[in-house]
Amino acid sequence: MNKIFNIISAAAMTALLLSGCSEKEPFFTADENDYPRILNTNFPTWTDGVPGVLSSIVRTTPFEFSLVVTPAQHTSVAWYIEDEEVAKGKDIEIQLAVGTYNGKVVATTTAGKSTSRSFQLIVRPLDTDPVVTYVSDNRLVAPGGTGIIEGARLGGVAKVLLNGTEAEILSKTDEKIQVSIPTSLSDGEYTVSFKDESGTAYAGCYGVEGGFYYDYTVIVSSKPVVGETTFKGKPGSNITVTGINLQHVQSIAVNGANVTLVSKEFGSIVFTCPSLEPGDYTVTGLDDEGKALGFGSGTSATLTVTNEVIIWEGSHYVDWGTPFDGLKTTLVNYIQVGSIVRGYVSGSGQGCLATSWWRNIYTGESDPNRGDASISGDMVLEYIITQDSIDLISAQDGALFVGTGYTITKVTVE
Repeated sequence: MNKIFNIISAAAMTALLLSGCSEKEPFFTADENDYPRILNTNFPTWTDGVPGVLSSIVRTTPFEFSLVVTPAQHTSVAWYIEDEEVAKGKDIEIQLAVGTYNGKVVATTTAGKSTSRSFQLIVRPLDTDPVVTYVSDNRLVAPGGTGIIEGARLGGVAKVLLNGTEAEILSKTDEKIQVSIPTSLSDGEYTVSFKDESGTAYAGCYGVEGGFYYDYTVIVSSKPVVGETTFKGKPGSNITVTGINLQHVQSIAVNGANVTLVSKEFGSIVFTCPSLEPGDYTVTGLDDEGKALGFGSGTSATLTVTNEVIIWEGSHYVDWGTPFDGLKTTLVNYIQVGSIVRGYVSGSGQGCLATSWWRNIYTGESDPNRGDASISGDMVLEYIITQDSIDLISAQDGALFVGTGYTITKVTVE
């Protein structure tokens, strides 16, 4: 009986498979009245409200992708990069310049029903391409003035373009280019790009943590603008802020009360921090025409009144062969238990405050346990001094800022 049942079951299964392959009786498929579905499983998930990275490629590699949708015969596909439609159809192949892009693919049926997927694309420079280092102080420029672009592999740049307008190169090295800002440029934000002698174009991009790349821009202004929007000062101390056209500043006020202007010139202005309790205060200003002074993209900044004291200011590029030793033997004279030492740095690399033996100031451990911080852009390295720190700095011949790939511009103690 079981044998007969098995034979009947096998025969029934065979008949079912054959009927499924019959042209007269096809499988059921979705039609145009169903909502479309994107069947690809390799779209990344979102994190903190931001779509994931679908692809990370070098600039010479095109972005290629094939979409699988249903109902396939009734669905059209459109691809968007930065909200601009760049391709139609299930397959895309497109060449993109260096940068980080927001992308979206939309599948729509003939009945008007649609679904979509959002993603990010990263296009990286080649190892031989020029790249830019984000330095906030360099981004403010004036028509007819001088602009500075810092980065790597800049020696091969033959042309610097600002939204396509060429800026004359005054000098250049692999790490820095000085250009003359065209007088024809109106106030506004301009994207930097490069060309080499062969005419090959390069996006003037800078990299950030996570492998993302973004366009580097400069802000052209014929009016006085302060680049910073946050300052720190000790009551009675002089505060130096940088920007452009600052010789045309008429006044600076903290919480509505004018403060003493010590000096003003094109690139910087110095004012005296008023006698206020520690805390945050609003800074505003007027130019020579009585108009509001610009601070970054706004018209005010924040002054934090602290007991922080500048003990060194300048510019020192740190790499493995040139640690910052300007306070090597004297830092110990400024600190006590509980003091906060801050190093103001910018660049793309790694580093930390260490003893002169290149050891961790808390534990005395050496690399790889020294505690180097990752540095990207403008940052402040902060260290709260302990008794162990003081003992180690004293016993190990002083203190250094060590590491590579960054510039230190100020050291303070609070």
